[in-house]
Amino acid sequence: MRLVSKFDFKIHCTYNGGRDEKSRSSQSKDIAALQLFGYTFQGKGIASLMYTFFYTLIGLFFISLYFESARSALPATAFQVALPIAPSFTPTTSFDGTWEGKHVDENGQRKCPASEVLGTIRNGFVSFQISHDNSTLKGWISEAGELEIYSDSAQWGYHFSGSASHDALKGEWGVSNAACNGHWSMSRVSV
Repeated sequence: MRLVSKFDFKIHCTYNGGRDEKSRSSQSKDIAALQLFGYTFQGKGIASLMYTFFYTLIGLFFISLYFESARSALPATAFQVALPIAPSFTPTTSFDGTWEGKHVDENGQRKCPASEVLGTIRNGFVSFQISHDNSTLKGWISEAGELEIYSDSAQWGYHFSGSASHDALKGEWGVSNAACNGHWSMSRVSV
């Protein structure tokens, strides 16, 4: 997030309404006006206005530093759920292989497009990747086909649930920080 995304300023100099050189020297030499973010600053000479301009820039710089430091103080993984050390069941190798499929949003949200889900199950450990945003889903699968999956996405609060039978996985998915939810399914393409 940038505090200053568009920088717009204008400098106008007028010389006594266009009078000749003799009348100009007898009156004020020049009047400068600086227009910055909708405010107009006037002063004698361009130098007096440049102080205002540079102090404004310095102030905006320090404000942007404040917002950047406040943003960086937030945890980088606000929606990540830590992968436990072990699952709540004994993983199985019955579903080991390479899997392909997709997840589909049932709400029709543009920010939640259908996306491929690709990955592997090795020794009962699940490792899938969502192609839309490269988020990773990791977890385990039980002998009964029960899935325990966690997301590493720092942006989206994904939650996937589902079960497997033979060469097919299917279930429900959603996002805790958006109106996205739907179903997902995968097929085993190789062992």
